[in-house]
Amino acid sequence: MKLRHVSTQVRDLAAATRFYEDVLQLPVRGGSGEAVVSVGESALTLREEPRSTVCDHLAFDIPPRRLERAASWLRARGVVLLTRDGSDEFEMPPGWNARSVYFEGPSGSILEFIERRDLKEAAPDRFEAPSILRISEVGVATPDVTRDRQRLVGAGLERYGGTSSDDFSPVGGMPGLLILVTAGRAW
Repeated sequence: MKLRHVSTQVRDLAAATRFYEDVLQLPVRGGSGEAVVSVGESALTLREEPRSTVCDHLAFDIPPRRLERAASWLRARGVVLLTRDGSDEFEMPPGWNARSVYFEGPSGSILEFIERRDLKEAAPDRFEAPSILRISEVGVATPDVTRDRQRLVGAGLERYGGTSSDDFSPVGGMPGLLILVTAGRAW
């Protein structure tokens, strides 16, 4: 499954647009009350909803063996990487064959650059905005992860990576995953 187009709400469209244009250096085109960000093969529509309480998770694929360069590129743009136990790089479970860095985006969203070692995209040694390949994950908060996972699997999607629980379940395939999480769960 590929995620070609994702739509989300932001509290402040101008601030979100500045983040994607100035920080991530991605092309953005605006419209009335919304903007569309080109993210490699994907498009991300930002819709302004000032009272929104949505807190999204989006992951962006980057080429294999570019995570350190991507992290440095983010830091050079003033982005503070999220840490846990003193580390800002996270090895994913074995079935994922991937590593990630996380950072805060507009309206409290949690964004991720993920390097999937099974992808075969060629890339230059440097990292820059065109190195961001696509949106590869969308976090979906739900009151019942198990029920919704069963519905999606029943509709033809697959469980992914051998990691499922009552509060976290990836569904779909590389490079397009819906990450089902219990509402309120810390990312």
